[in-house]
Amino acid sequence: MDQIQGIQTYAGIVYLFIMFVFWLAAFVILYHLIRFGVGNEPKKVSAIFLGGSILISIITTLFFAQIIF
Repeated sequence: MDQIQGIQTYAGIVYLFIMFVFWLAAFVILYHLIRFGVGNEPKKVSAIFLGGSILISIITTLFFAQIIF
């Protein structure tokens, strides 16, 4: 039983690391779209991108929770 709990702990740590890298990349993309974009179009694209990033994060977290537990 300890071995299964150890695997779940490592899987959780790996998942958190992957989500951190994903959100870091999403932040960099959003920052550059908003900061260096000219006009309103890049800001609209960044808002859509942010919504998609949040949706993907929620979906992957729900799937991960179902797989581990």
